[in-house]
Amino acid sequence: MKYYLQFALIFLFPTTFAYSIIPPGSFLQKDPAVFPADTLLARIFINKSDEFLKELKYDSAIVYLDNAKIIYENENLWENYFDCVNTLASILRELDDVDSSVAVLENVLPQEEEKLGEDNLTYAKTKNLLGYSYMIKSNYEKAFGYAKESLRIQLKNKNYEESADTYYLLGIIYFQNGQFDSSLVNLNTALNNCKKENQKILLSNIYNTFGQVYSSKKSSDKAIEYYKLSLKIKLKELGEINPETSVIYNNIAVEYFYKEDNDAALEYYLKALAIDKQIKEPDDYILGLRYNNLAMAFRVKGDFEQALKYGELSKNILVKQLGEKHPNVGAIINNTGRIYADMKEYDKAIGLYQTALNIWIEKFGEEHPLVAQGFANYNPPPSFGNFAAKFWKCCHCQM
Repeated sequence: MKYYLQFALIFLFPTTFAYSIIPPGSFLQKDPAVFPADTLLARIFINKSDEFLKELKYDSAIVYLDNAKIIYENENLWENYFDCVNTLASILRELDDVDSSVAVLENVLPQEEEKLGEDNLTYAKTKNLLGYSYMIKSNYEKAFGYAKESLRIQLKNKNYEESADTYYLLGIIYFQNGQFDSSLVNLNTALNNCKKENQKILLSNIYNTFGQVYSSKKSSDKAIEYYKLSLKIKLKELGEINPETSVIYNNIAVEYFYKEDNDAALEYYLKALAIDKQIKEPDDYILGLRYNNLAMAFRVKGDFEQALKYGELSKNILVKQLGEKHPNVGAIINNTGRIYADMKEYDKAIGLYQTALNIWIEKFGEEHPLVAQGFANYNPPPSFGNFAAKFWKCCHCQM
């Protein structure tokens, strides 16, 4: 049985941020008199920025990064300066402003090559970050190219610790392209190169991606094993109330759902939701996905009242974020139809199936697996003519 929007694959990066963003440099003018040209002071600013990031106070973190960046530029300490730029670009990326992150990084690359040289590790880090951004944009050719260039520099410098992050990136890229064995090879290399005491968040992220690969290979027990390794580190390093912890709870819940351990799935789904409700806006898209997951879990449990409640919450958020005609909204409506079908309220179910089907046909045309799934839900009306039998057959092959 298929459940659309059951979960979204969420990748965790060594620097993961969220919420509002303030553009770098917006607080301070580049006036040397503002701060003494004191690299010790810059180091204090960097440490303060790190503290604010751990507390999820992102605006304040950006202020201190900008302050440090100004000092480093005035002192011509270009490695430190470009490190600040890279961190600010990472924040942009994780705030879903990927295009701006790419623009910042690609703009700074020629300056880095001129001032640091093409074999410099900070230059390699910038290419690594561009690889992440292009991977998010699904431009895997560029992502792979930047990752390989970054890895070449890191290995030339025998900096295996930093290469762990790039091998991790390659593991994600191969995973996204369905090359699971190649993904595992790179993840294992990342794991071997990772300095477990110094790169705890990266280690946790590697474990999370191992879990996703094994999930896709239909090995739920292995997936849960790796997710729980990831979770243990996240809880220790970041605490309970953190978006990365929520992601792991959700991923564990998905695997328990697939194993038909519905009570365990609900336990972890509810943990993820409790975190997200504290740190996200009420209409955040991720909350819409969480509500959908809970709707399907309660449906399987036979608690239709709760299933309908969470299904409605999910639909309201997705309609607001994506619009009424988005295919994912159609998926939520289709799922609600399944709930009513289980309740034997077939008229309501058929009406919802029809609405979902119309959304999918308008978006994808009539020869698409989602449309086939729509036809599989009920006997379509005569207006769909001979397409019904063809898509029923198509759907039977897909399921």
